Amino acid sequence: MLYSQARIVAVFYGESWGKTPFTRIEETAIRNRAFAEGFDFTVFIPTEKPPATPKWLPKPRLYHGLERFGLDGAAAVIEARIQEAGGEPSDESVEDRANRFQRATALRSQKQQFRKSEASVAAHGAFGDLISIIGTELGASGLQASIDALRGERDFYLLRMPGVVATINWRSRYANDLDESELVVAVYNGMPKLSGLNHFPAMRPVRQLASMNYDYALLRSGVGGYVDRQKVGMEFDPNALAKAVLKKVIDLAEANPR
Repeated sequence: MLYSQARIVAVFYGESWGKTPFTRIEETAIRNRAFAEGFDFTVFIPTEKPPATPKWLPKPRLYHGLERFGLDGAAAVIEARIQEAGGEPSDESVEDRANRFQRATALRSQKQQFRKSEASVAAHGAFGDLISIIGTELGASGLQASIDALRGERDFYLLRMPGVVATINWRSRYANDLDESELVVAVYNGMPKLSGLNHFPAMRPVRQLASMNYDYALLRSGVGGYVDRQKVGMEFDPNALAKAVLKKVIDLAEANPR
């Protein structure tokens, strides 16, 4: 409803936009409206270097250089677009600010409760979905690759393809909350030394090429998902994370031929 009625929709665009559960909903709503009305109601503001926009976006009226002009410059561009569309910008009232504060406080409380309640079960289920989706994607890709559970280890999988091996491990210390838990994906240029495996002399020194760490958390009311520890704001459901992990592993395999 919001995206179908708003005079102007401003998107601070980065790599993760359109890939997380909530931003996928945003993307779909914007594209559906644009199909009927065109893209004049949108303002896409790149937040990363080099500036980029979605490939499906034709030629939007684009604000360039967020780093150079800052948020005040972006706000001025958005305000001008609102006025062009017949709107009148207004300052946030005390009541509006109080309501926003209450929503943020309530969500923070929900996130804390989530970590101490059903979250561990939900996280384990999400990890199972992640592994299943990776297996399905590998099967459809035609790659000479496999994903298998590491014998004797709980929630530990090996993803193998020519040139690289990735370990995918859900670590959880407690059964009833998410304290000291994380999803760890590590990529190597060969088979790392792991318990439960027979090791043979390697043709080259085995080194770690990349490590990716994710928390499982409440993203918004009623929606759990993975949060990237290294990249602030990057959120994934199991489907999106499975594809992101596979693309990263394939990139590393290409960059490190055996």
